[in-house]
Amino acid sequence: MLIKIITFIIGFILSSISLTFIILYLNIINLGYTFLDFLNFIIRKWELYLFFIGIILMIIGLRKDKNNDLCL
Repeated sequence: MLIKIITFIIGFILSSISLTFIILYLNIINLGYTFLDFLNFIIRKWELYLFFIGIILMIIGLRKDKNNDLCL
């Protein structure tokens, strides 16, 4: 149970940090680039992959066990 909580917390931290950087990169649009240029830029950054890794870790942390035994 503790491993699932730690996995969820690590996933949440990774996804929130990477989403912050992705939002900060939206300033590129103000410099005259188009939205397609922004997407082309963001696909090549490591923050996008870190965001997806964080989401996957949160899903793993929220997944229910198949074992329905009472743990005392």
